[in-house]
Amino acid sequence: RDQIDRPTFGTINFCPSQMEPKTEARAKQHDLSTAIHEIFHIVGFSPSSFALFRDAEGNPRTPRCPDASDCSPSDPDGLPPLDSTGSHVISTRN
Repeated sequence: RDQIDRPTFGTINFCPSQMEPKTEARAKQHDLSTAIHEIFHIVGFSPSSFALFRDAEGNPRTPRCPDASDCSPSDPDGLPPLDSTGSHVISTRN
């Protein structure tokens, strides 16, 4: 991530055995939909990234550590803490 939490790199691993030439339009559409879905994850639309979103002025929508009351000194990267699923805890601040 860059200095304002935007993703800077992502990969998609396509399994060739699952991407064999297809003649049915429905099967081709499924592969395309899957690729688009994965691209959205790369650009930040995933539960682990929601807490990193920013408002229109560029300010974090979720407080960063150590300013947040529920963060510990062991959060050196300044990101919100993780929950049990590995996603950052999301603030309800508007």
